[in-house]
Amino acid sequence: MAQFIDSILESLTDSEKWVVERFFSLQQKNNNYLTRKYIVNKIKKVKADKSNVFSRTLVSRAFDELSEVLTSTYHLNNGNFSRHDRILLQLKKKILLARIISKNLNQNKMKSFKVYLNVLISEALKNEIYEVAIEALIIKKYAYALKEGSREFQKTNQLIDYLELCQKKTFYAADCYFIIVSNNDLLKLKDSKALHDYILKTIRILKADYKKFKSSQINYYLQIILMYYNEKRKKYNLASKYAKQIFDLVKNSPVLYREERLGFAMINLSQYKTLTGNYSSAAKYIKLSQAYYIESSNNYLISKNQEFLIFLYQKKYDRAQSCLNELMEHKLSDSGTFNHAKYIYYNAVLLFQRKEFKKSLTVLAKSLEIEKDKTRWNISVRVLSIMLFIELRKVDEAILALQSLRKYVERQNKTKEITKRDILIVKLLLELEKSGFDYDKNNFTLKRGFEKLSEINSIYSWQYFSSELIPFHEWVNKFIISKHMD
Repeated sequence: MAQFIDSILESLTDSEKWVVERFFSLQQKNNNYLTRKYIVNKIKKVKADKSNVFSRTLVSRAFDELSEVLTSTYHLNNGNFSRHDRILLQLKKKILLARIISKNLNQNKMKSFKVYLNVLISEALKNEIYEVAIEALIIKKYAYALKEGSREFQKTNQLIDYLELCQKKTFYAADCYFIIVSNNDLLKLKDSKALHDYILKTIRILKADYKKFKSSQINYYLQIILMYYNEKRKKYNLASKYAKQIFDLVKNSPVLYREERLGFAMINLSQYKTLTGNYSSAAKYIKLSQAYYIESSNNYLISKNQEFLIFLYQKKYDRAQSCLNELMEHKLSDSGTFNHAKYIYYNAVLLFQRKEFKKSLTVLAKSLEIEKDKTRWNISVRVLSIMLFIELRKVDEAILALQSLRKYVERQNKTKEITKRDILIVKLLLELEKSGFDYDKNNFTLKRGFEKLSEINSIYSWQYFSSELIPFHEWVNKFIISKHMD
């Protein structure tokens, strides 16, 4: 218990800490409540001496008091909650009150209690909070069964059945979104065609469900899946259309409105504009997305990361550097060790693009956390180091780094993370090594290989938002082939 309370206190946002401190300081005047400082000190003592019964009792009391603070109406009204979350939590408190009142009903309370329940049910249905409406109907059904008769009893049961089906369909839509868009590995489908067929089947079901139940939530998840479906088909203009529709849908719906959902729509719209090469629009929409996120949140960091990449692709290195500076200013606890190492890699890339190769090599050596990650980030860091050695004419270092990369790719070759493009890049570097990393125009393997890397929409194509921030084929063409031609 002590450790749990400690973790709650540690995870409080600034606004929540303010509410807790304010609540405890006000109550302390009457000596009815414990101060937060007192709680923390007692937690430390309990951790040190778990046999201390008195301290454990105080911690248990502290937990009750902390629960009261964080579920208080004051906190719900002033905390960092969306409108829908605030209504949900308030209705949950009201249904708890209804449960308490229902245990001690008398004739004087019956009429006013029925009004209370009807208002609660109406508010819950308006906001598609089915579980509250169902529970209120159950309370109402049994409280007024004898007075209203069997017909009303059956009518209430039918409404409860309908709402349970609505809830089930809403949960199904949410599950479909989570499985298809967020984590389709859960489906364990054998190939991309099976995923494609599954998505089409899901779209048909959700369209029918929305038509029947008119649920804003079902429609929301349907629109996201349609957006994702067109993204997978590389129909980015159509995907952009759905992203805009999602933004408008969320903005104009009290049921759906969440700041983070508006940000999500803008992030996706920015992504699709990037994928079509419209960097100016992409930069505009990604900036708009940041207005909907708290600066210390993970979503804000994702958005700022995407803004950095857009400016990098646009070759606006000063603006990219500004984004990177902001990312690196965030606390390690916000960004995490891997992302922090990734930002160091970003810095090395910017220095490379500015032809500051020695500085880039020094900075790249600091991104060690990426090398622990068995993904393409590791490969990209290794390839960049080889490119730097070549630029600095450190042929021996380039050869050693290349042999290390070759062995690494061979070991990881059977994993999904190693792509056909990765394998071809290593193959071409090995070919370049034969001529001291100078381009041989008579080498057909090199010529055909670089043509493959330059292809669009093939298994060898460069991908936006991948770890390969500097397209390898563009660098080869600019720094090796063009130099040879000169």
